Amino acid sequence: MDSAAGVRAGARIRLIGDVPLYVSDSGADVQAWPELFAEGEVAGAPPDALSATGQRWGNPLYDWPAHRASGYHWWIERFRRTLELVELSRVDHFRGFVAYWAIPERHRTAKHGRWRRGPGAELFETVETALGDLR
Repeated sequence: MDSAAGVRAGARIRLIGDVPLYVSDSGADVQAWPELFAEGEVAGAPPDALSATGQRWGNPLYDWPAHRASGYHWWIERFRRTLELVELSRVDHFRGFVAYWAIPERHRTAKHGRWRRGPGAELFETVETALGDLR
């Protein structure tokens, strides 16, 4: 063992990445592919015992029918690039792929949001068909 690094000689280090569910409203993705993002609503979480007004994150929401029509190309490339950089990855806020809280953009809190259906397993099955086993 190399005591300075705390790593056994010949040990393999694996990098784990993260694929966040949402992107920034001022990021390159929204600028480059505006047709893939919904207008008029933003992301958040519903009111609950911890917050009577919910959470208004403000991230752009996906236009899932547009993603489906493209064969989920943007997502395939997002996962491809992530897996070029790391050996395996977790998907942050994966619950949002099943259903997500959509808040009218004009509202300052999440109280007036509603649940909308996400793509579910279809997205991951499509990505896996294109890229092989998802780590």
